[in-house]
Amino acid sequence: MKNVNTNKKTDVRDVMNEIKVIGKPNDLSDFWFYVEGIVDDEGNPTVFHVTEGTGDNLFEEDVKEGFTDYIYYDVFDGKITYRMIDAYGSGDDADTLDDMETDGGMALLYNPYRDLTVQQICWKVLNIFGVENPEILTVRILTGKWADEKFLARGKGKEANGSDHQVERNLIIAIWVKNKGDYQAIGQYLVNKTEMSAKEEASLLTMEQKAVSEIGGRIVTCFDEDYLDSYRKMKCPPFCYIEKGDVIIDTPIRFKDGK
Repeated sequence: MKNVNTNKKTDVRDVMNEIKVIGKPNDLSDFWFYVEGIVDDEGNPTVFHVTEGTGDNLFEEDVKEGFTDYIYYDVFDGKITYRMIDAYGSGDDADTLDDMETDGGMALLYNPYRDLTVQQICWKVLNIFGVENPEILTVRILTGKWADEKFLARGKGKEANGSDHQVERNLIIAIWVKNKGDYQAIGQYLVNKTEMSAKEEASLLTMEQKAVSEIGGRIVTCFDEDYLDSYRKMKCPPFCYIEKGDVIIDTPIRFKDGK
């Protein structure tokens, strides 16, 4: 259990707000999130449960240091669904989730929890958890039916209908890299049902993910629900693209011929 402060008074809130958050918590004082790219050996995303501190866990030395509040967080492996999270408050699935808990702790705060944005809360939790440069990551809030369906799709790769979303996503990225993003070449590759060995796919996928991570971006594929609508309307939409930053202006793309 960690109780280490890494949030100094000199923290730059502008940096914390650079972290991209998709979704909005129903209750800022108690919410769940996961991060693309932070997964276990089986591809399950690490899930964080964040709650507002009650204020009664501060030691005298903490108060003397100037701390007034804290974030309490628990960490779970990703073999969970929203239904389990939803039942957690009632205790119905408490034992199951407790078995999946892998870490947890407190992030001490100089300012009240309620003064923080969701971006700042997620940044602080990831920072104290040991993630370097959390501001370059994409956080997904787990709420409602969206979480129940999409979390499964991005976690184990199994959606409700049993389709293997993650396997298809990884394969299209590998094909995209192999064909250097050439739309026609990728299309022909798929039409011909050209085989790719698991070793080559893993090598291409790892190489690209490392390169994209180094520039602080992420790969978005045509299988992802946040793939730009304007791209889907194109005659030849990209199978994949690299996204960097947290501002997306998704407007229709117009060409000279008006299409």
